[in-house]
Amino acid sequence: MVGGGRSVCRFSRRASGTDAVVNPRANALIRLADPVRIGLVKLRARVRPRARLGARKDFRQPDLANAWGGPFNGQEARKQIATEVIALMQPAAVVETGSYRGTTTAFFRDSGLPVYTVELKPQLYHYVRRRFRRDESVEVALGDSRDYLDRLSKRGDVPKARVLFYLDAHWEDDLPVQEELEMIRRVWRESVVMVDDFEVPDDPVYGFDDYGPGRALSLSSLQIEELGYRIFWPSTPGEEETGERRGCVVLATPDEAAQRISGVIGLRPQNPREGGT
Repeated sequence: MVGGGRSVCRFSRRASGTDAVVNPRANALIRLADPVRIGLVKLRARVRPRARLGARKDFRQPDLANAWGGPFNGQEARKQIATEVIALMQPAAVVETGSYRGTTTAFFRDSGLPVYTVELKPQLYHYVRRRFRRDESVEVALGDSRDYLDRLSKRGDVPKARVLFYLDAHWEDDLPVQEELEMIRRVWRESVVMVDDFEVPDDPVYGFDDYGPGRALSLSSLQIEELGYRIFWPSTPGEEETGERRGCVVLATPDEAAQRISGVIGLRPQNPREGGT
């Protein structure tokens, strides 16, 4: 699925991209040095106005605000997991990758926490930005989730401990989860990560993203255990879940975070014998 404080709702453009449009001479030099990059700059210049217009049209359809049946794909058990994690973990902030329509973003916002959310697709970004334009607790960004996490890691105003991450910025050719998890593990302490669309090894009712050998959201395709995360699975059987019945995995850094969420009724720790399928 497609797929995150103060409300700044801004998009930081690369200086090189801006210069390529404004300065004709620099534009020519960049074209000679990097024709792909200048082509992308021009394409973005054309796409942005259409994306804003498309977002405005989408905003006139109220049903889109409740995409996929509600927060977490309309899954009540998953919603309860998130509620319990927040209650026991007491995070300082939430970071979401893959805003989509902002449905799950709104759930996190309603918890009273600052939310940082990023969306790759311009039209969806403008939709979510419009949705939370008056909400100072939600920061909406446009761009790649990996780049955004890197920027957050360098910001002094973003907590580096007790942060809840919700990763949903994966789709078809782009599966950034491994890199996202590596960065989170390197920078943030006492934190918890929930990954949407993930294979639950012993419950085939739960759906997950699988794009071929080595390209699935599963323990067998990702090096999660090597990063030292503590792994938890939904305790509710897939057949008892509601909504889209998509799988998920909840990961905790091996410190106080793992101890805190071990009390979540909706989760069960991974059995030492479990592994990739």
